[in-house]
Formats: sequence, C-alpha cells, structure tokens
Amino acid sequence: MNQPQRAVLCATLALRDGDVANFIDWHTREHLVERLGISGFLRGRRFVQTDASTRYLIMYDVESLAALSQQEYVDRLNNPSPWTRAILPTFRDGKRSAYRLISEQSLLDFQRDELTCDRRKRLGILNIDESGSCYRLQVRVGRNV
Repeated sequence: MNQPQRAVLCATLALRDGDVANFIDWHTREHLVERLGISGFLRGRRFVQTDASTRYLIMYDVESLAALSQQEYVDRLNNPSPWTRAILPTFRDGKRSAYRLISEQSLLDFQRDELTCDRRKRLGILNIDESGSCYRLQVRVGRNV
C-alpha cells in the first residue's frame, strides 16, 4: 500500500506597523496550537525574513494535500476565533499556497554558519518566492518529520 505523499502549506506575509508583538503572540499561542490539533498536520514553523523589510514565512507540514480539504480544517478556516478575526486585517501582501513534497534533502552535512543567504539560495532552502529573500527560523512546533 502506498503512503500518502506529504505536502507543505506555505504562507508569506508582512504586517501593518506596530502589530508584530500581537502577531507573534497569536501565531505562537493560538494558530500553531490550533493547526497542529487538526489531524494530518505534522509540524508548524515560522520564519522571519532577514532582508531590510520584515516578512514572515509560515510553513505547515501535512501528511498529504488531502489534509487541507478535510472538513475539520475547512471548519477552522470558515469559523475563525475572535483573535484570528482581529489579527487578519493587520496582514499585508499575504500569499498562501500548498505544495506536494517531491524530494527532501538533509542539511546535516553543512555546518550552520556555512548556510549564508547565498548558500541557501544555491541549496534551494526557503527560496519560495521570486524576490530571492532568505528567512531564518523563528519558531518550530510539532513532530520531527
């Protein structure tokens, strides 16, 4: 029997000035916890852009793309919490996409200090938009997958 093919849900966004602390509290205390409570969601990560402007990259590893169409997830999307409803208007230039995972590459062979922005681009790490921006890990919650 074939295993479902893993997938990643990605979102990038900027925030309205002055809303960073509230966003970080909301994402860490509510959103990550809520999403990881949905069956099929394995791990959530938040990255912050290291360039001049502050942008966030949010990634959720899921068992398969089917996890993103199941009723439990759709119900959460259609019935956001009061905190979520309050935070959404602070998002700027948000984009969300889902990707089927076709390959994985371990970074255990590279020392952390070697992973400069240029090296990350060559390795294809977190190079998901046309700007070529690099992001650094800010928080990770969930199982190691």
